[in-house]
This record gives sequence, C-alpha cells and structure tokens, in this order.
Amino acid sequence: MTIHEKLKGEKRNIEWSQLSWNWMSGCDGPGGIHCKGCYAKCIARRLRGRFGYPKGDYFKVVLHDDKLFGDAPTHLPVWTKQQIPMIGGPYKRWSQHPFVRKVPTVYFNVSMGDWMFAEPNWRKTALEIMKNCPQHIFVTLTKQYNDLWVIAVDSPLAVEGVGVVSGQLAQLLSYQIPNNVIVGISVTNREQVRGIDKLREVDAFTKLVCFEPLLEDVSDLVDLTGINWIIIGKRTRQGRTSEFMPEKEWVDKLIVMARELDIPVFLKPSMTATVGWEQIQETPYERIRKALQPQQIIPPPPGRMCGSRGVY
Repeated sequence: MTIHEKLKGEKRNIEWSQLSWNWMSGCDGPGGIHCKGCYAKCIARRLRGRFGYPKGDYFKVVLHDDKLFGDAPTHLPVWTKQQIPMIGGPYKRWSQHPFVRKVPTVYFNVSMGDWMFAEPNWRKTALEIMKNCPQHIFVTLTKQYNDLWVIAVDSPLAVEGVGVVSGQLAQLLSYQIPNNVIVGISVTNREQVRGIDKLREVDAFTKLVCFEPLLEDVSDLVDLTGINWIIIGKRTRQGRTSEFMPEKEWVDKLIVMARELDIPVFLKPSMTATVGWEQIQETPYERIRKALQPQQIIPPPPGRMCGSRGVY
C-alpha cells in the first residue's frame, strides 16, 4: 500500500468499512496514557511532517480541513470555515468526501485517532455532515467512555424543550443521534468493560462494542443487553509490539453471548484459522438502511456489491 492510497482513505485492511474519513487525527489516550501498539500512532509516526501530521508531536490532535470541509453546503454553521484554523495547509476538496461520494458507503469515522478529543466545533460539523448524507453509514469508535454523552449533545437532532414530569414542569431534553451513525466503543481488557454501561445510556439506533484487540477474558463481566453489534479481533504486530491472539475460549464465550441476544458478530478474518470459527462477518448495515427513509437512500448500481467481500 502506498502512502497516497492510505491518505486518500481507500479501504485496504479495515474489513468492516469501505473508506476511512480522517477529518482529524491524534489522541491523548484513555486517561492520558497511549495504548500499547496503537496502529494509528505508528502510521502517524511514518507520516510526521507531511500531509497535515505535525513533525514534532506527530500524534497530537489536529484538524485535516480538506477532509472535513470538502464541498460543504452553505447551510452549515458559518464558523466552520471562518473560525477554525486551517492546520492542514491550503483548502482543497477531498475527492471521497461524504458530500461528494453518492454511492452508499460505510465510512470509518476517524481511524487515525479518537474523535472525542476533537474540538466541539469540528465534531458538530462532522455530525451535521453525517446527518445530511443518509446514503452513507458512519462507524465511530472511542475509549472516552465518560464523554459519550457529548455525541448526543453535539448531534444536529438534539432538541430542548419543556414538559410535565410527575405533575411538575420540567426541562426535557431529546438527544437523538442520526440513525446512520453507529456509536461504538473499544473494549480490550477487563477494566474497560465499564464503558459498555456508558454506551447503553446513549440514544443511538446502533451501539457497537469492538473487542479489538481482545487482550483478556472479559466474558464474566460483559453484559451485551442493548448492544447491536460486536467486533472481535487480535492485536497485530506494530513496531516493537508483538502480535497477540486471544484464546479460543474467550472468543467462544462472547460469540455465544451475542448469539443468545441475536447480535451480529464480526470476527476479523485474521483470527478464524487460529480460533477455529468459520468466517463470521455479520453487520447491522441492512437494518440501518431499512430504518432510514427510503426516498433519501441512493441505491447501489445494479449488480454492484457494497464492500469488497459483500458482507452486508
């Protein structure tokens, strides 16, 4: 894979998405500690000083303005171009921007960082774009569990009003997230399982728990009630960090748990031979598309599969 291909966001090794939409990059790490073997940080190190990645602190949080503002419609808030500094250099449209791409596409929202570290205005603009591109599906992931509520508050569908609760006037808040936005968290060890409870509190149509990399047996702590999709994967070799393959029993328990709740399971292909499961690549994409208004969806061309493996 060339650097040019990587930066254009073409799908190469994220099996459950088609394109990565990296309108920002960087991460401060959960609790201020960077994750061991972070692939995004390794890529940012190779790209430092180029393509909008800082030369010094190459994994600090920065905006890639060409990816966020490409062909933005005039109805977006005026601060999107006037008030946000153009860190990535001269403004230039990204050819794969959600507004430009009409064929229904599954975007991985920010594969090169954690979008919960983004400036609020950046995140609001991204969510506005997602809402106005119902032909696409956007998969989001974060380890900032305590900040998940921010996604709902920043949502363009957030509504504030007054109603009656228990016979008294009270302020009512409706923080619905667009149906084509999958709100997901990454859970890799037992300490992080607490994030699933936080995810359940979010008013999202599809909630995802990504057990990648699965570094410990978490099955005795996990409750998947209210979850709509799980992904399970190993840790790949990144720099000096060695590959780690989770034990078959850990994976078995999670898959059985998901089956009991009728939750789609996506098992990364790199695990199937070692773990012993047949290839499982289930997604909630069809369920999401059915929930969106039919007249808003642009169907794929006849005979064309969405995704290189046709898993949805």
